[in-house]
Amino acid sequence: MLLGAVGGPKWDTLPANLRPEKGLLGIRAAMGLYTNLRPARLYQALREACPLKESTAEKGFDLMMVRELTGGIYFGKHETVSVRGIVAENTPIISSINGFKGLYFDLRGHLLFVRYADRPGVLARITAVLGDAEINIENITAPIDHEAGETLAVIKTNKPVTEAQVSAVATLVNALSAFSVSF
Repeated sequence: MLLGAVGGPKWDTLPANLRPEKGLLGIRAAMGLYTNLRPARLYQALREACPLKESTAEKGFDLMMVRELTGGIYFGKHETVSVRGIVAENTPIISSINGFKGLYFDLRGHLLFVRYADRPGVLARITAVLGDAEINIENITAPIDHEAGETLAVIKTNKPVTEAQVSAVATLVNALSAFSVSF
């Protein structure tokens, strides 16, 4: 099914539940549509305006970006996340998330995030679940927010952590939140 874009400045002042895109998202959810296909093509007339390397722009490109619409701002819970970091050698490096400082991890590969009430032995349980699934750990950063009594473990792995594995970890350690991402 092909659905077009909706919304715009005319409706920006309306409450979220009355905006046109709310209807489109409802249709997508009801029909189980979960991807958004976005074609991108560089026309020769626009080559000089392209921000990519000249060697890439001179060849042009014709590609399709596939965006999953399974959660987050589309169908999930809305929440604000505060992220701080730097970009070094074209790689984002995160140094804090929502007040958890001292993280220092790059946004590459596969990452598992687990936030839990700080107590001994939790990391051992998390790593045991990953080890049983034959997932190797490349790096762990686990700063503690002493004021809140919480830890945010960011675990870099050699392969993706599945939803079932995230759920198993979350249940085992009584996580406040847990999710995985791959870049």
